[in-house]
Amino acid sequence: MIKHSYKVDPVGALFSSLWNHDPAGDIGIEVHLKEKVDRDVFLKAVDDIVARLPFINVGLKSGIMWWYHKIRNRPMPINKANDKSLMKFFCEDYCFKIMTMHSVCDGRGLVSIMKAVVARYFEILGVEFDKVGIINHTDPLKPEEMEDAFKRYARTKKRVFGKNKRLFVKSYKTGSVLSRQKPSERIVYTFELDKIKEKAKKYGATINEYILTRIFQAIADEREESGDKRQISINVPFDLRRFFPSETLRNFTSGFQIMMPETTDTAIMVKKLRKEFQKIDEDCILADIKSIRRLCRLSSVVPRIVKKPFLKRFAIMYSNRLSANFSNIGFITFPSEIEEKITNIEVFNQCYPNTPFAFVCVSWANTLNLMLTKPVCNEVFLDMKKRIMEEEVNH
Repeated sequence: MIKHSYKVDPVGALFSSLWNHDPAGDIGIEVHLKEKVDRDVFLKAVDDIVARLPFINVGLKSGIMWWYHKIRNRPMPINKANDKSLMKFFCEDYCFKIMTMHSVCDGRGLVSIMKAVVARYFEILGVEFDKVGIINHTDPLKPEEMEDAFKRYARTKKRVFGKNKRLFVKSYKTGSVLSRQKPSERIVYTFELDKIKEKAKKYGATINEYILTRIFQAIADEREESGDKRQISINVPFDLRRFFPSETLRNFTSGFQIMMPETTDTAIMVKKLRKEFQKIDEDCILADIKSIRRLCRLSSVVPRIVKKPFLKRFAIMYSNRLSANFSNIGFITFPSEIEEKITNIEVFNQCYPNTPFAFVCVSWANTLNLMLTKPVCNEVFLDMKKRIMEEEVNH
């Protein structure tokens, strides 16, 4: 039987203290359809998936010592941006959208939830398809789907002290933007996935390494014009399920500061970036998990009202040392009967305080979308599409 409330995981607590649970949410996904959305069918699909996964319909409860997610005994809000629910569903004429807080789930969890809603929507409309890899609304809730995977793996007896490679190096930030400047805007760069694979293969790189290299180079060009000498670094979240298997839909990611290799040669930069990623191995990840849990245990006797400003200071200290944030959600698959009804998929993050740029990469079918959230006035990445396609860039 599911509890009425559960503790926010350690990384979620950082987001809770940093964002104060802005009603808008800090991560979202949109699925655009060829045909007009049937709102009644969408409401039914959402209700069925929320009944299957009741822990996503939550509000924030602040306890004496910690933060909790309290399950709400009311319908999931639809098209209500200011509702206190930490996950919100929206439908427009040709689009579904989910906005949520990272304390509820991470990018992979959000994709799984959206896939379930989209699949249930078309199932109600009478579309037949194979449900393998999709959450079925008729199945019972699995305890593993809402576990705190940080807590489970922190209990691993393996000793990994001294393996944590998390860095806190102060980095270059673009001089043309104030740290908390608003409003922000979203730009979507769309590519044919096959062409991006060809570009990456040319340098012996993965798509992740290739796009990250081009982002680094764009920031480096502006740094050169400014005369600044500080290093450039980007926060790259890692899906910890790659190293430690878990079915959890809750947050199970951790970010690492990746430093830009100081070279103008694309091939050399790609090779050096690969070495940086190789340093983040299973021992490094486990050390990170254990250090996070250790910090939580040490602070367990400190009241939340005292603990919150320290967590917020830690989170801001980390974001102060970032030039940008880059997440790669990976490849999203749907059954062919559903995929043919979709025109586009977009995933986006809000910018961290004091970190002006947030990139999210997602692929589906033969499309790769790179979403950028940035301050309206900043023009650093206007040539981003040309950079990735290796066309002439105007400096």
